[in-house]
Amino acid sequence: MTLPNSQGTNLLEIRCGVANSLLSTIRLQRPERLAPLQIMNLRRSIKPGRKQLSLAFTLAEAMISIAVAAISIGGILYGFILFGQRAEWSTCSTAAQLMAMRRLEQTRAARWDPLCYNPTNVNGVDDVVPANFPVVITNLDIPLIGTNTVRATNTTTITLVYTNLKMVRVDCVWSVLSRGPFTNTVITYRAPDQ
Repeated sequence: MTLPNSQGTNLLEIRCGVANSLLSTIRLQRPERLAPLQIMNLRRSIKPGRKQLSLAFTLAEAMISIAVAAISIGGILYGFILFGQRAEWSTCSTAAQLMAMRRLEQTRAARWDPLCYNPTNVNGVDDVVPANFPVVITNLDIPLIGTNTVRATNTTTITLVYTNLKMVRVDCVWSVLSRGPFTNTVITYRAPDQ
């Protein structure tokens, strides 16, 4: 049954059109139609929910992490300082050892020939005596930056062990970094005609 309208349309067609538009509106509001729009949940980005609040750091956690970082950095800095002090000590020890070896080589190079004819001394030539090797105070042979000189004292001791055998001992005493004294000692035996 169709009723004519003043504009010439059916009332039934108008009702069907209204019903179709209502159905299309209802279909848009169904969850399966809104699923692509729920990817960006605007409500959660504006107002954090209970789950998002539990994912943040607390003040205690932040302070503990700062303390752990400070202790780690302090340990690394202390390690660098300790490494620098050990390197300086090692440099000074090596330079003192070389200074003692230099004096030892000087005593080995000295002339000692008891059979050599010498008109002033009937026992020959003997330059390996303590009087020829006095105490020497000098700087260690290390790289200098400003006034970081390290003083060392070389002491040579020559002892007659047997008739033709002498013991030569060289002590190099030094201090560094307000520590010490440290001693590097070199000992050798010396016979004539070497």
